[in-house]
Amino acid sequence: MTGLLALSSFAYGVVDTVVDGLWVTQVRCDAKYGSNDLLAYSWIWLSMGGILSSACYAVLGHYKIFWAVYLLPLIASLLLLISAFFISKEIDGDA
Repeated sequence: MTGLLALSSFAYGVVDTVVDGLWVTQVRCDAKYGSNDLLAYSWIWLSMGGILSSACYAVLGHYKIFWAVYLLPLIASLLLLISAFFISKEIDGDA
């Protein structure tokens, strides 16, 4: 359980780093409205994730599957990390 919690915390840190990188990229592409568009997009997905994860955690907690409460966000964070490696450099204008 401690290992899953540590990996989950590490994954959250990686996700924050990826999101910050996307933020800078978006601001470079559209200096006037880029950060506002990304902020709205981020808040939409954050609220969806909060609603869905709360429902999943309620069900998992009810059935006493506590290890999955940490494993599911870890898997989601790792999928985001893997997808970050495939972001096109053309977005940044460096290609």
